Amino acid sequence: MPVFQIDVEKSFGSAFWTNRYFVTAASIENAHEGAAIILDREVQFHREDIVFTKYRTRTVTEGDDVFIITPVSVSGAQAPSGPYLPLFNVARVDISVAGFGRPSRKFYRIGLCAGDVIPGFGFDVSLRNLVASEMAQMITETNANASFLCDADVDLWDTPTVFTPIAMRQLRRGSKRSTEPVL
Repeated sequence: MPVFQIDVEKSFGSAFWTNRYFVTAASIENAHEGAAIILDREVQFHREDIVFTKYRTRTVTEGDDVFIITPVSVSGAQAPSGPYLPLFNVARVDISVAGFGRPSRKFYRIGLCAGDVIPGFGFDVSLRNLVASEMAQMITETNANASFLCDADVDLWDTPTVFTPIAMRQLRRGSKRSTEPVL
């Protein structure tokens, strides 16, 4: 089956960023149905001040200009638990792959708040469990849709693990922050 790239764009204030996924699917339309599932699952563990603006499914062939973009305006489902931490504070999720291979890694700017922080620079267990549960559901639902989540090496995703310590990830490489949509 062909491999497709899915990008889910989000914004918070004037900052924009994406999370990138790869799926194997029979067609770009089928992969885009999987993208809608990914968006629905991500919404469940992001804060309500984070707005999902669009998602795109495209072929991985460079320069072929074959893609589908769906604009949306959906807010995250979680209420804030105090003042927001800077956006470089993220949840790190490692996803084991079926068979042999290096685990995949995702970083999510879920909108961590001061009320989420626990001693040792970690974040709250209930929020970690929510992220893990929604990620597992994302994998299950996309598999049921025959758009199988995988990594760039086409190793199929298996089980997510959310790490306790708050991770840090730059919004953009270099000195310029993106104040324009990415997609």
